[in-house]
Amino acid sequence: MNKNRLFMHMKKVVSHFEARPVLQCVNYNKNGNLYATDSHVAVRVNGFHDGQNEFSFNMFSMKVTDATYPDVERLIDVPEIICEAEFAIPSFMRAIKPFTEKSRLTPSVKMTIGNNLMIIESVNNSFDEELKVEFPISDIEGEIVISANPVYILQALEFARDADAGIPAKEKKKNGVVRVKFGSPIRPFMFTVGDYDYLVTPQRTY
Repeated sequence: MNKNRLFMHMKKVVSHFEARPVLQCVNYNKNGNLYATDSHVAVRVNGFHDGQNEFSFNMFSMKVTDATYPDVERLIDVPEIICEAEFAIPSFMRAIKPFTEKSRLTPSVKMTIGNNLMIIESVNNSFDEELKVEFPISDIEGEIVISANPVYILQALEFARDADAGIPAKEKKKNGVVRVKFGSPIRPFMFTVGDYDYLVTPQRTY
């Protein structure tokens, strides 16, 4: 991914609140990965640096800190996958965008995935009107029903789009797709393109 685009996405992912300054940081981990999280979403860029030095960099103060960073590697793992699907990024973005534009307060959508179909529905009276979108999925294993904030999903897809754009065509098996892995309706789910992973925490809607 272009470094300027990556910086832009990381600044969206980290916390904008000063209560926990470490969550305003990106972490250059000793394992060579780059991490960012605000506790609702998380990003991992695999093999981003040489791993010789570990530090966290505050995206707002532009200062380096030695504060203990959350163990994002543990959070971002999806140990038991019950559903995995491959989505065309533009199609998924078109489907989720209406739910980000017509919502009020904290929006929530229910996603029903299975039988080669994705159904997205508004829930919890977080929209001025009921919304429902369906679209086919060609590559899917398993099934799941899960709820999440559509704004986080759109941001994950924008990240995936820019990650995909940065991969040379000769290194891709398919163009413009993202794999999404689900472990449980109450566990975070992960969007993956190449060396880039984006984790979204689901919402409880009951």
